[in-house]
Amino acid sequence: MKLIYVAHPYCGNPDNHKACARIIDSMQERFPKLVFVAGATSIGGSYQETPSHVGLAYCLELLSRCDGILMTGKWQDSTGCKAEMAFAQWRGLKIYDSLESLKEEFPYKE
Repeated sequence: MKLIYVAHPYCGNPDNHKACARIIDSMQERFPKLVFVAGATSIGGSYQETPSHVGLAYCLELLSRCDGILMTGKWQDSTGCKAEMAFAQWRGLKIYDSLESLKEEFPYKE
């Protein structure tokens, strides 16, 4: 199985946290050969109180253990997501910018 990091804007907004969790749930059902994780949903309850630079370090550590990254939401407007993208590029990770790009490479359930 491949481990895919989901980059989604967070900015301390609980609605963004919920949206990211919904994306992960949806993707997990559709792609049985992949495992999806995201920093904001994996790090725990203290993430909200964590200074942004520390939270980003946690996220990048998690991302460093993944096989690829899926960019979701308005990630282009998020400093954290842009940092995650740059880190993924630097590490040579596979970058998926859409559901379609995942479907091209992995078995998919409708």
